[in-house]
Amino acid sequence: MKTRKIILLLNLMIIISIAISCKKFVEVDGPNTSLNEANIYQKDATAAAVLTGIYTNLSNNFLTAGDLMSTSFVAGLSSDELVLYNTTNNTDLNSYYTNTLNSQSSIVFWSNIYTKLYIVNAAIKGISNSTTLNPTVKQQLLGEALFMRAFCFFYLVNLYGDVPLVLTTDYKVNASMTRTSKELVWEQIVKDLKDAQKMLSSNYLDATLLKITSEKVRPTRWSATALLARTYLYLKDWTN
Repeated sequence: MKTRKIILLLNLMIIISIAISCKKFVEVDGPNTSLNEANIYQKDATAAAVLTGIYTNLSNNFLTAGDLMSTSFVAGLSSDELVLYNTTNNTDLNSYYTNTLNSQSSIVFWSNIYTKLYIVNAAIKGISNSTTLNPTVKQQLLGEALFMRAFCFFYLVNLYGDVPLVLTTDYKVNASMTRTSKELVWEQIVKDLKDAQKMLSSNYLDATLLKITSEKVRPTRWSATALLARTYLYLKDWTN
């Protein structure tokens, strides 16, 4: 009888201990060696790697690769620069050719671009809030991120017209966001490019963002200037 009471008492203590400790178990911080949203923007190298990853993805992605499923091809169809001779067996391509595109097309850039925009918006937030980055690196990275956001919206607004102007990483906000008028999207593109112009280096920089290189990988001030000029052209803003 005494033994049973001891066992019951021990079991009760274990249950209470687990109940008290559960919250701590689920709130344990990640390993110091892992990269996460909290620490990736604390060091220059890891913060730069986020943007480098975007450029690496662009170089082998169907969105920008330059093949027959790239934006260069379908935009050429949409603008009548190219002719689609077989419209019967190419219904998806025909939607670009006849400007009847919708977000359900199997050759769709919508979700692909918005995936990139989430990463870019997260980078803008993380870089802006960082207090440990080298000021020169921080300025360059923020300029690159703003340039990439403008780049993404430039193609979205040209392909689809009114699109959700997603500027946050809050999934609750993004999930319920409706389309924004293309006029406001163009305004954001101009704003981001003007800000990027002020922040980006005039020279091509290496992975450290501190040394000039001949490798033309990262955006420069002239990249932002060129895209801004193209934006003004599309807006028929002849003066600018």
